This record gives sequence, structure tokens and C-alpha cells, in this order.
Amino acid sequence: MPTITIRSRWTDAVLFTHETTDERQASGFAMRDALEAATAARANLSGANLSGANLSGANLSDANLSDAKWRDGITISKTPIQVSGLYWFVTILDAHMQIGCELHPLAEWAAFDDRRIAEMGGRNALRFWRESKDALLGMARAAAQQNGVHGYKPQHTRDGGECALALDTLPVLVRYELTYDGSDEIAEVTQVCICGHVIEAGDFAADIRAEWGRQCMQLREGL
Repeated sequence: MPTITIRSRWTDAVLFTHETTDERQASGFAMRDALEAATAARANLSGANLSGANLSGANLSDANLSDAKWRDGITISKTPIQVSGLYWFVTILDAHMQIGCELHPLAEWAAFDDRRIAEMGGRNALRFWRESKDALLGMARAAAQQNGVHGYKPQHTRDGGECALALDTLPVLVRYELTYDGSDEIAEVTQVCICGHVIEAGDFAADIRAEWGRQCMQLREGL
């Protein structure tokens, strides 16, 4: 019988093992079953490597997932918020949200327009987002406010700095460097801090980075 092993992403130590079937393994849900079994057994999954696992619909309540690795290199510090019963299963992480198979930073979800949402799943996706956007982002904001944007003190220097900003009321703190676009000085965002987690600016859309840069320049001019 196949066995699923959940290992530490730091030491490769075995955190939990779970026997599965060939059918569940072929379906891609074997890791999800293993995680639910580990949760039921109150196994300590702190630092677990969950990358590549299909966790859609998995019950993670009461799971200890501190510092666990999700997918796409995303690390989480607490148990995700899960929302079932909607058209798609929703998982809200520290600074990201996954709806179905779509995983994006919270700030990008807040900024996506109708065209971008429709590209993900057509009319169904657009209808779903129009009906659920405020509620889902509201839950994400509440979680963000509990953790706060912490770990840094906003500051401006000659070459750059850090600004405490918000996008659709979601608190963010951005690091930027001053560069030149022809004859104009601009703020180029390099890193973004959400809920205490630092994310490379390249993970966000160019128009979002540009807007943050403009806000940083406005704050610099107000000094």
C-alpha cells in the first residue's frame, strides 16, 4: 500500500506518515488525505513542506502549520482561513488567497478588474467575484489587522526607504529604491510586507507596483 510522508522543509525529518491507495494517489488527493489525518491526530506540522499538494477542500482547522511551505514558495505562519460551500473552495493565507486553482497575493485580488477575473474562469468567475469579493477581502483584512504590518519602521533615506500604505484598505508596507526615468526621479518598489511577511515586488502586477511607487514619492514630497 502506498505511503504518503510529510517532511520538514528545514531538516527533511518525517513529521507524519499516512497509508493511502493507488486510486487516491492517482487522483492527486493523497497528500490532502494525509494532511487531514495529521490534523485529526494533532500532529505538529510546523515547518512542513506542502508544496505540490492539492489541498483544495482539505479541512485544516486546528492544524499546526506554523512556518509550513504552501505552494509556489509561499510560507504560512498560521492555519489558513477556509471557506467552503461557494462555487469554488477558498483558502486565505497570510498574504495570499487561493480560489479554486488561482493563487494570488491579497493585494492583487483587491485590484483585479472584471477583465482579469473573466480570464480566470469566464462568466462564472466574474459572477462569483462580484458576489463574494467584499466578503472574502473583508475576512482577509480582518486577519491582516490582527497580525498588523509589523517588523519595520517606516523611513525615508536619500536613496530610498519604506512606506506604510494600503490597497483597498489592506495594510501593506513597501520598500523602495529611488531611480531615474529619463529626467524624473521615481520610486521603484523592491519588496512588499503584508502581515509581517516580505514578498518580492516582482510577484505583483506592474501597475500595482507603479501605483505604490507614486504613493511613496508623494509621501517623500510631504516630508
